[in-house]
Amino acid sequence: MENVLVSGGAGYIGSHAVRALAAAGHRVVILDNLSTGHREFSEGFDFVEADVGDSERVGALVKKYRISAAMHFASFINVGDSVVEPAEYYMNNVASGIRFIATLQKSGVRKFILSSTCAVYGALTEARALSEKDAIQPLNPYAHAKRMLEIVLEDFAKAYDFRVVIFRYFNAAGAVKAGGTGEWHEPETHLIPNILRAAMSDGKTPVRIFGNDYHIQGRDGTAVRDYIHVGDLVDAHVRGLDYLQAQPGLHVFNLGTGNGASVHEVVTAAREVLQLPITTELHPRRAGDAPYLVADNRRAHEILGWSPTNSGLKSIIESAWVWEKKLATVKNRH
Repeated sequence: MENVLVSGGAGYIGSHAVRALAAAGHRVVILDNLSTGHREFSEGFDFVEADVGDSERVGALVKKYRISAAMHFASFINVGDSVVEPAEYYMNNVASGIRFIATLQKSGVRKFILSSTCAVYGALTEARALSEKDAIQPLNPYAHAKRMLEIVLEDFAKAYDFRVVIFRYFNAAGAVKAGGTGEWHEPETHLIPNILRAAMSDGKTPVRIFGNDYHIQGRDGTAVRDYIHVGDLVDAHVRGLDYLQAQPGLHVFNLGTGNGASVHEVVTAAREVLQLPITTELHPRRAGDAPYLVADNRRAHEILGWSPTNSGLKSIIESAWVWEKKLATVKNRH
């Protein structure tokens, strides 16, 4: 079993990873500056409030907790913001990320898992699943920043005894019902939580749909994404950590279901699951958005033995709805 440092462990995906690692028998330490994370998500775990770019603090906690592996979730994630404020994304996601990785390596940590993104592939001109062999063509500063860290890790894996798994996420969604955490972003830009908030408003607050003129054959004109349940996502991380026990070098895996749903299809599924009125409002396309992002996940299946088992839209929406109602209560207490 490992002593695992989880950066961004008080955030959405990181908090789910923390619980999955603990359930697998690992000792977990959370590192989070709480700029977007929530202290409530760290309760019951060792927690250090600090920035990943603070090399002195990171080095000290690696020594104190005898950290042997790290998972890196801490980053800014809003594509639109990255287009408007690229400097913030390069400073936080790249500069601080590199300092974090370098400090870990110098401190003797040998296993590292990066939360990356399918956005590094850019926009396809055809509707097909993306594999790890597809061309890397980032469209926005968020994706460029993730790709820069991937390149740094490629070089670290070659130069040092530093074992790396890079997971390129497609669209994480839902919540593990027993885990007590979920999506909690301010402001919230992700589709499914915004659909649920629209449902809570009895149709008074519409879901904003950004573009209905994407030319994807056989689809309805809205952007298509591959939605993966966060519980399935973090299961892959536990498997990835096990894989690094015997596998040196760097390894890249897509994490998605292999199936895409359009924005309209997700809204329709939510109406059917919740049986509540959900209104929509059309807006222009957002800068940096790709029309179609769906995973070819065969590599993760073949090498890690991983398959998404809980990622149907109905399951995702039901679990996210449980969390969203709980979050509304938490916000009222604040």
